[in-house]
Amino acid sequence: MSPIKKYMASLLLIPLHAYAEKIDLVCTNKTNFSVNFEIDTSHNTVIFNGKYARNVFIDNGSISFYIDSQGKEWFHRINRNTGDMAVQSPDKVWLSPYMCQKAKQKF
Repeated sequence: MSPIKKYMASLLLIPLHAYAEKIDLVCTNKTNFSVNFEIDTSHNTVIFNGKYARNVFIDNGSISFYIDSQGKEWFHRINRNTGDMAVQSPDKVWLSPYMCQKAKQKF
């Protein structure tokens, strides 16, 4: 793993059993399209565009959830060790990966 990826991953590592917190993430794909998420590990919630994600699962290795957009479900999984986010379309097609990091400011 490159030093940059290790650094980015270190920004996401949060021991869930020691304490919980809110995390504002910005995730960018290779075309520089970005999405923002607010993750609250104490309440096991993910918020995207003011809407709560469904079926949220948070552990030390990953954060996974579903987001409804225009009546269709999109699956998201963030690897907390690398910062990579995988997105699966409603048609079960995996999109280009995103790289996530803590946002510099709240969105």
